[in-house]
Amino acid sequence: MISPSQGKHVEDTWYLSALAVLGSTLALGAIATLLSIYNGTPIFKWHGVTLNAIVAVLAVTLKGLLAFAISDAIGQSKWIWFSRQQRPLQDLALIDSASRGPLGSLQLLYRSVARSPISIGAIVVVLSVAIDPFIQLAVGTTDTVMYKNDSSTEISYAKKYSRGYFTPLVSDSVKSTDGNTYFKARADADFAMKSAILYGVSQPDKLPNSPVTAFECGLWYCVNEYSSAVVNGSLVETSASAPSTRSPKSWQVLPLPEQPHFTVQQKIKNPPPDTLNYYEDSSSLLRTDLQLGAGFNLTQRAIYGIGKAMNETFLVTPAVNDTSGRTRFINSYILARGQSVTYHPTVMQALHNHPFDLDATFAALAKSMTNAIRGNGDDHTVATGQAGTYTVLFEVHWPYLILPATLALVGAAFLLTVIYRTRAAGIAVWGSDVMPSVALGARLGPIFDGDMRLSRMSGIAKLQSVQYPKLSEASEPVATENANGDTGYEMLTVDIGP
Repeated sequence: MISPSQGKHVEDTWYLSALAVLGSTLALGAIATLLSIYNGTPIFKWHGVTLNAIVAVLAVTLKGLLAFAISDAIGQSKWIWFSRQQRPLQDLALIDSASRGPLGSLQLLYRSVARSPISIGAIVVVLSVAIDPFIQLAVGTTDTVMYKNDSSTEISYAKKYSRGYFTPLVSDSVKSTDGNTYFKARADADFAMKSAILYGVSQPDKLPNSPVTAFECGLWYCVNEYSSAVVNGSLVETSASAPSTRSPKSWQVLPLPEQPHFTVQQKIKNPPPDTLNYYEDSSSLLRTDLQLGAGFNLTQRAIYGIGKAMNETFLVTPAVNDTSGRTRFINSYILARGQSVTYHPTVMQALHNHPFDLDATFAALAKSMTNAIRGNGDDHTVATGQAGTYTVLFEVHWPYLILPATLALVGAAFLLTVIYRTRAAGIAVWGSDVMPSVALGARLGPIFDGDMRLSRMSGIAKLQSVQYPKLSEASEPVATENANGDTGYEMLTVDIGP
């Protein structure tokens, strides 16, 4: 037996009831903490255990501990009830039944005892049957799409592009009429850029009956900002022009000492400082990178390689004779002889067959070339996007916790009130234990005149009144005549001290 201070046993104190209230409060706090932590998170299963199962265990713990404390408090209220004045003996059974479960508590609420503070404990017992379902209702779910960074959503972009081929031909020089010698240069785009150019202008064949028209389209280097999203399973990108002012110190011819294929005695033929065009006979001078905006660079090799690829795709270098016999240089042509049509270069077929979609054609060309640059940048930089996944999340319905929290709070207040009233009445702590009733049975027995039938005892209990005095008061039953003229016991005083 555990013996606390002052020589009292645990059974003679409120320690167990107080610990039960404390445990129920901790269980409620654990439920609220768990729901707060996992609210809005994906549902989980840990070794087969779900959040609902954990909450259910805590709810049963809360309900069980609270029921234990309230049962003790109601049971103790029984002795307080009879210690103050004469009470119907039937109230003894009524209050005892209320301490044992919701049905007895519900019966008590319809009797005169309900006007006492005991009814507060009875209400807590009755409403406690809703603790489990209300806490379970607080744990709900909701469907949503959760986004997180995913490598499958990476979009390439380029800070610097150097793909291509460029080299001055030191062994291949051209003598100019001014007496200067210039070196030729050779450049070419990489395979990815060539493919992008051809893909951008390729269209299905269509031969509309339309007059021949002249047109001009231009392409230029710029910097764009892209917003990418997947809509109905397809990647959709929108672009907006970003500040891309050409740096005044970019695309400059390197000083003569940094031109490895020229000597000090040679003169350098400079193309116009701002030209980006590639000329085989005069593009051998080495230059700095072309810088656009905040650090977006294209090297000379890339620019001249793209220029060479564009020349090969859209220009014709051989001379042709016009109808007057004069020799002219033209960019491209379409020659129709009877049913035979010749396109030179071949890209002219696509341009000729879609004269009404030329803006769209060159927009597609620009986009295709841009994608080639973005996908083949020197640093292979990528912007990682987010992938959405259909997910079921926990959703806590907090209002459902109001009832369990209120019952726990009222239950604790009711226990404190009973403890205070017990001390004020100066009676022992018996709670809902059956042993005090057994001890008093011998003294109460004469009231029932030896008839042990439950119906007979219940009938007699309705007619008799009993008072349990304070610790110092004690007396034996005194026989009197009750209101019906039968021999009975008007009042019984019994010592309920320890």
